[in-house]
Amino acid sequence: WTSADGRSGTSYEVNAQTVRFLSTRGSSAEAPTESDNGMPDLDENDIPF
Repeated sequence: WTSADGRSGTSYEVNAQTVRFLSTRGSSAEAPTESDNGMPDLDENDIPF
């Protein structure tokens, strides 16, 4: 999609549980690999909602 100011937006996929960003991003060093909040660990591109 294209935002109102003309910049290209990131493509994404939505399903019942997560939003998965399809464009590639650099790996983030501060991304946690383990979760202490009781939530299952997800791929860094999966965002629960």
